[in-house]
Amino acid sequence: MENKSIAIFGDLNLDTSVNVCDFPINVGDTLFSIDGIIDFIGGAATNVACGVLALGHDVNFASVVGRDPLAEIVFNQVNDFHLSTKNIRKDWPVTSRTIVLIDQQGNRQCINDPKLANNYTYPEQEAFEVMSNCEFVFTSTQNWCRHVATQAKALGKTVAVDVQALVDIDNYHRSFIQAADIVILSSERLAKHSHELIHQLWYEFDVEVVVVTHGEGGATIGLRSVESGVFQGSWHSF
Repeated sequence: MENKSIAIFGDLNLDTSVNVCDFPINVGDTLFSIDGIIDFIGGAATNVACGVLALGHDVNFASVVGRDPLAEIVFNQVNDFHLSTKNIRKDWPVTSRTIVLIDQQGNRQCINDPKLANNYTYPEQEAFEVMSNCEFVFTSTQNWCRHVATQAKALGKTVAVDVQALVDIDNYHRSFIQAADIVILSSERLAKHSHELIHQLWYEFDVEVVVVTHGEGGATIGLRSVESGVFQGSWHSF
């Protein structure tokens, strides 16, 4: 595969993962988790950036952190993954973070504090510079990524959006999907069969590829095609 630069916009958190015995957690005295509490960088966009870089592609990663001591921990770990910090802006007073509770079966519960993500706008000119030499643009669905996805669509980029544990197409996610050529989601909370949602995305939007993950059940990839003005498609399960 040709090595292509990919612009990735989205969340960069400090994740604190805590191993617990099971859910629900009983209310009471202190629970002990020996060597079971770990701080690490996380976030949908961060995970994708690390993965894409590991596959050998050039990554232009853009995100936002705070001007606090946590940001220095985050920057050090980003450097450990050989991601550039050039487009990570210190525009917030404090860095967003997530607590991730994980039981012995691998089930998890995330508690996220996005800080100023809902009221922030990544500067348009800087966003343009991040994506200008890239054919592909990935965004998470933090509110500040909304205008980035729309901007990338207007520039003719191939846009991928991760809507994560989508329940159904709602007003919050609609503008992200309208900008997307590729939609990625988990089926864990989906209110309909994944094939039904894939059809809806093909018919109502300009989505070409839908990737639905099913946890241990693998994944389904839906590829849209149009022949003689009729929508067609195919599913591939893994």
